[in-house]
Amino acid sequence: MVKTCGILVLSAKVVYWRVNRLSTMLRFPIPSAPKEKVPSICSDWGRNKLFWISNDDAETLDDAWDCYVSDQFGSSEQADYLESMAREEFENRLGKAVAGRLKPILEVKDMVHAPGVYEIRWPEWKDECARRISARLFHKERRKERWIVSARLMCKKGTRDETELYYKQTGFAVQAGQIVDRCRDDGWTGLTEYIPDDLN
Repeated sequence: MVKTCGILVLSAKVVYWRVNRLSTMLRFPIPSAPKEKVPSICSDWGRNKLFWISNDDAETLDDAWDCYVSDQFGSSEQADYLESMAREEFENRLGKAVAGRLKPILEVKDMVHAPGVYEIRWPEWKDECARRISARLFHKERRKERWIVSARLMCKKGTRDETELYYKQTGFAVQAGQIVDRCRDDGWTGLTEYIPDDLN
């Protein structure tokens, strides 16, 4: 330490020691980096098997479309046309899921508040009154067997209350996860496989 003209000047060595000591004293545990999310097998370009867990309303995935989504388009001739176009997109996306070719986030994403559950997503369609309709298929995956085990198909209708829609969607995802877990515990009884028409 050197005193010059009434000014206390610290040597570089002392300054370095004090800064280093301070950083040691104030050192906090650094949280580990969050684990990377496991990508869906629907998007890794591998061949999968797609299953639906049968319930009282829908024995197959085709039945699920008829039960939960089809009628939402209306009952007019125009509604029938719109529904048939949407059904074609629905089946096309399921075929891409079986082939592992869905685009992450845009077409398949993990559900933050339903651990282990993924959703296959469809773009918005229009019903006969030009209201927005979409669909979400909630499922869990068995990576080793390359199984997509789906349990809930939700018709997502446009609404001004986005919070209510968010909670409804999350609720469906949680239910789907619970249904898949029960099905696993029961030895995978009630599974019906969906085989796309254009599967090679």
